[in-house]
Amino acid sequence: MVIFINLEHLPFETKMKVLREIEIEFFPNDNNRTDYYRIIYRDNSTGNDDKRNSDKRTDMIKGIEIEEQIDMVNEIKLKLKEILVRLAIADFVVTKDSNSYESLTFLERSNAESKGILHCRHCGMEFEDEMQLGNHLRIHFII
Repeated sequence: MVIFINLEHLPFETKMKVLREIEIEFFPNDNNRTDYYRIIYRDNSTGNDDKRNSDKRTDMIKGIEIEEQIDMVNEIKLKLKEILVRLAIADFVVTKDSNSYESLTFLERSNAESKGILHCRHCGMEFEDEMQLGNHLRIHFII
């Protein structure tokens, strides 16, 4: 199975930072043999090695495909949230794509909130409603 990570909603600079961290986190040493990690461009072409591409080509990146079992989608989502926290990117969140179970997407926090998807500003944890989020935020302030 393939898990798709949609990067289209990220601005160029943020996309570059996130892409670099994703590559460090997921890119295996034997990728040429296993084809575990693939970069997908807007023209639906693929690329396995981002280092060869110019900034213009990087701006054309649609997302990344990772050859992984579908039950690993939550673990991958958690790693992506950790990347956002590590890079101190608070304006974007990672969520499952509503159109496809095997896809993850980066959304602007305000856009996600308008869709009813709530995330903690501090740790990126996802909540079903504002009451849960409020209780969670109180814990952050107590600690």
